[in-house]
Amino acid sequence: PWFMSGIAAALGIIALWYLHADRIYLETGLTQAIFRPSGTYAGELGAHAGNFTTVSHWTQWPDQALGAKLYVVLERFWDIHLTRLGLAFAVLGMLAFWIPRRTIVDVWLLAGLALVAVSVEGQFNHEFHQLPLLPPLALYFGMAAGPLFDGARLTAWTRRPVLRVASLTLVALLWGGAALWSFAESPVFIALYRPKHLNTGLIDAGRALEAATPPGALLVTVEYERFGTNSPMLLYYAHRRGWSFDATSIRPITIEYLRDTHDACYVATSHWSLLDAAQRETADYLLRLPEIPLRNAHREYRLFDLGCPR
Repeated sequence: PWFMSGIAAALGIIALWYLHADRIYLETGLTQAIFRPSGTYAGELGAHAGNFTTVSHWTQWPDQALGAKLYVVLERFWDIHLTRLGLAFAVLGMLAFWIPRRTIVDVWLLAGLALVAVSVEGQFNHEFHQLPLLPPLALYFGMAAGPLFDGARLTAWTRRPVLRVASLTLVALLWGGAALWSFAESPVFIALYRPKHLNTGLIDAGRALEAATPPGALLVTVEYERFGTNSPMLLYYAHRRGWSFDATSIRPITIEYLRDTHDACYVATSHWSLLDAAQRETADYLLRLPEIPLRNAHREYRLFDLGCPR
């Protein structure tokens, strides 16, 4: 009963959180509303905006690209999440080893696979959506790799201390070398940490906006041509709050609505030429506003003043 009560409490808390998040979304357009497509604003704000480019996290039926998307998701376990050696041992542990109460791990794995099946779109767009599958797969890896970490079993063939130390050292070197090889062969370092491919543009733009706007000012930002609505990146680096649109959804009436009803004070973009090409009407509207120069910023970064009191 205590075990089932714990599961019920966890599921109840999760349900309450998402209902709370959905209510915030309906009132403000913010937070992650899993029941609705990402990339929109609700209510009056949505009515005053242009066409949103939305993304649903749930699997769409029918979908001709479903097989290709599933392949990309599964390939990440080989390349990034577990690496080749890790996935091989996880599969070995799953198929060849049995321990008491393993059923819990099996059900855990099936739950993770069910999540992938019903949310392929979200799984395809974000590699971190596969994280719920990693704990059970790591436990399967432990089932298969456990004997190789058992010193008593590895040295049972000899009583000579020197040979015992030598065998343990050899196994440790082999495991260490295999781990380094797996990491080197995997794109995890480049794909996730991106030491040579950092998006410094948004960081620089955010710093310039922070220096040019007073603390607490509300900004309307445009970062991308598509899929940019509700993007937190530019606001995050500027240490400001506000609203984010893509070039397909921003309109002069959108800006005026946020200025008149929500006290938006500035409009900022990190891709002026993109906005100018996609929404000439909005670009012309912004050019009629006072522009605030940004220090040490790329010419694509532009900041316009909506005339709010300081």
